[in-house]
Amino acid sequence: MAVVWLVWLALVVVQLGFGAFGVVISKFAKENQADPLIFCFIRDAGSFPVLVLVALVSEKKFQIPSLR
Repeated sequence: MAVVWLVWLALVVVQLGFGAFGVVISKFAKENQADPLIFCFIRDAGSFPVLVLVALVSEKKFQIPSLR
């Protein structure tokens, strides 16, 4: 039962983070007339290392796929 609550808590934290990111970026982009495409690139470039680290920690191993 405790695992279920941890999953729910993680989902809520992730959703709040995604929502806050969108609000902050849209506020900044409107004030400075920034290009939305650049912000998409920055968001993807910033999220890639975070996702890789989370995957490495959760999987606890790093496997390179074979070519066969």
